Amino acid sequence: MAQWISACLFALSANIDNFPIGIAYGLRGMRIGAGGNLLIACLTSLGTAAAMLLGGGLARLIPPDTANALGCMLLVLMGLWMLYREAQGGIGAPEQPPADAGTRLGLRESAALAAALMVNNMGFGVGARITGLSIVKTTACTFVCSLILLAGGAAVGRRFGGGHLGRYAGVCSAALIVALGVYELFI
Repeated sequence: MAQWISACLFALSANIDNFPIGIAYGLRGMRIGAGGNLLIACLTSLGTAAAMLLGGGLARLIPPDTANALGCMLLVLMGLWMLYREAQGGIGAPEQPPADAGTRLGLRESAALAAALMVNNMGFGVGARITGLSIVKTTACTFVCSLILLAGGAAVGRRFGGGHLGRYAGVCSAALIVALGVYELFI
């Protein structure tokens, strides 16, 4: 039972980024479909499992701090790309909905988001293996936490994305992802 508790706590801390990212997409009115969420959860879980399998060898090749920094940089770049897209579309005018309102997160965006989250989780995975956590239990908990936190964040973002905030949702969500990447870099 203690192994499950440790695996769940690890998975929660490694996937906590999924919640604000989900909020950011929800604010834009974007839906993260079951397929996209499943892809993200699978890839982050596989990255965690791979990092745990490689353990100490990966730590020598890509130190956990470097893996975390790469994941953070990918998040920042995604946020900056979103800001660029918002600037190109003239978002912010009261009569316009968010640029992506009512659309689903595409396969390409899902894969890019999964890559950023996977690289971030790899640093955690190396550390988890070094501490002796079970690969199977930790990967299973990572998968479940990823699904729940991303979908939950998107639901919260959609719920509070209307009204005045909704006009600036694209900029807010992009800024949130950039801030998250910068924040994660320094913790």
